[in-house]
Amino acid sequence: MKKVHFYILSLIIAVLCLAGCKIQTVEQYNNQNADEKSINASNENVIPVNGKNQDQQSKKTIDNSDKPTEKKQNTKDSTKKADETKQIDINSENSTLNNEKKEVKSSVKETKTIALKKNANQEKQQTQPSEKKSTNNKTNQAKKETIASKNNDLNKSNSTSKATDKKIVKKKKKYVTISVRVDTLLKAENYAKLEKPLQNEKYVPKNGAIVTTSKYEILSDDDTAWSITLRALKEHNVQFEYEGAGVNKYGMVYIQGINHLYEKNAGPLSGWMYSVNGKKPGVGCDGYNVKDGDQIVWQYTVNQGKDIGWY
Repeated sequence: MKKVHFYILSLIIAVLCLAGCKIQTVEQYNNQNADEKSINASNENVIPVNGKNQDQQSKKTIDNSDKPTEKKQNTKDSTKKADETKQIDINSENSTLNNEKKEVKSSVKETKTIALKKNANQEKQQTQPSEKKSTNNKTNQAKKETIASKNNDLNKSNSTSKATDKKIVKKKKKYVTISVRVDTLLKAENYAKLEKPLQNEKYVPKNGAIVTTSKYEILSDDDTAWSITLRALKEHNVQFEYEGAGVNKYGMVYIQGINHLYEKNAGPLSGWMYSVNGKKPGVGCDGYNVKDGDQIVWQYTVNQGKDIGWY
């Protein structure tokens, strides 16, 4: 088997050598043409025997001379084609390089534009929250200011309303005092004048006060000594009896009895009389409009007011 392989390899090598020998280069071809030219030139120097031979010889020379030119032309064309193919290849390579450069440039531009867009978007995103924060802070500040102003206005209004209320309260809250007393009946001679059922501490208290000094608010400008007296007697649950202004001959309210003590129970000149600030008012109790600080005192008189300081 080894010998067979050896022979096959030797045959392949021989074939390749023969094929290589047949390959003719351009230089060999040019040398061959030069040799042929020299042979043709030597043939032209031979003297022809007759005209026919001469003509034939000339035709041969002409034919032979045309052949190398055609061969030369073929070689030139082949070299031109080779150069053209090389130039085409170079141009194609240059075009491909230019295209690659253009693609690289375009890709670089695209990357730059993308980066710029990203940076712009990032700046917008950074600026937008800051703007939003600033706007939110401004709106919050405005809201706080409005709320503060509203609170200040409310406080002012409340303070003014309180001040007005205080003023109104001061105007309305006017007071008088009232008391109902039987000090004259504490004397023995006057006390003895009473009927035996009335000679009792229930009707004539030892301190002489049926209603101790009490303070009452003046509710309106129409309050009178009589309206204050009614309030005091009702509040202290004291029995009383009176005649209205249209009933008696005096044309005013007339109190007939308080705490079961009536007029003339202690003599013909006995009965109830009132004073304001220690003085005789000169009008009936329903005709006297009270004032702030007035002191109203009802007393039981035995001598028609002389014993209580009226005269």
